[in-house]
Amino acid sequence: MAKKGWNKGEVQACKMDTTPMIDVVFQLLLFFMIVSEMKKTEAEAISLPFAVKAIDDLQPPPDRVTINILKTGQIKVGGHEYVHGLDTRPLQALLTKGARLHMVQQDPPISDLPVKIRADAETEYKYVQQVMVACMRSYCWNVSFGASPTQNIPY
Repeated sequence: MAKKGWNKGEVQACKMDTTPMIDVVFQLLLFFMIVSEMKKTEAEAISLPFAVKAIDDLQPPPDRVTINILKTGQIKVGGHEYVHGLDTRPLQALLTKGARLHMVQQDPPISDLPVKIRADAETEYKYVQQVMVACMRSYCWNVSFGASPTQNIPY
């Protein structure tokens, strides 16, 4: 009877099935496409005001709160409306919650929570002012404004 086993000089070809690996790659691709779409919902489709020195926001802070103000006066964060009429308490509560995690100093309270205000070019200033007052009452000082480096000319 012949002895089965490995001979020291014998080289055997090893074959690997790559079909499951392709499935995993497609699952990862699908996951990242969905996650990137969810991140894009932070930025509403609005016409930003023109600023000569506006720069592209290439590396935004990962924990930044983006507040969108539509031309109708609706104030949204992450696709959800936070201000109803003149009542800014829901927005202020959201900002205060995030500001507590970023406190730099306790007395007086100062938070370095990054906040970006994106207002439509046709938005009345009183809505932007509401958001700025909510930031102030939440002790957020790290506020930036969205602007476009190219001028939107209406036809």
